[in-house]
Amino acid sequence: MSVCLRLCVSHWENPECLKTISEVSLTVASNYAQALDSRGLAKYNEGLKQHCAASTAATRTAVPGYAMKSALTECINTIYEINQATQVKPDETRYQLLVSAVLCLDSDASCSFIEKSLIVKR
Repeated sequence: MSVCLRLCVSHWENPECLKTISEVSLTVASNYAQALDSRGLAKYNEGLKQHCAASTAATRTAVPGYAMKSALTECINTIYEINQATQVKPDETRYQLLVSAVLCLDSDASCSFIEKSLIVKR
């Protein structure tokens, strides 16, 4: 799974990296909406759609890193809040990739550890 983000190592604001992150976000949001729907909780999907749409924009157009970080943060927080309200979990591996991307886009100290784990995993 982390293979898709290997191209981001040391290049988190690169357009190809941001596009890849955006694709992961689209997958997370879509699969989560489907999981909610299958459990009769579709009422949460509109909020999910509204708060995650911006994080998928880089699949179609160039988006600056700071905008992607903000959009991802909003989406991640929304998924967390829905999870707390419903106990329905998102795809944890992909969700963690989104959290990792935010940390690296923010130049967090943990990014070097995250990047090492991305390089090692196959």
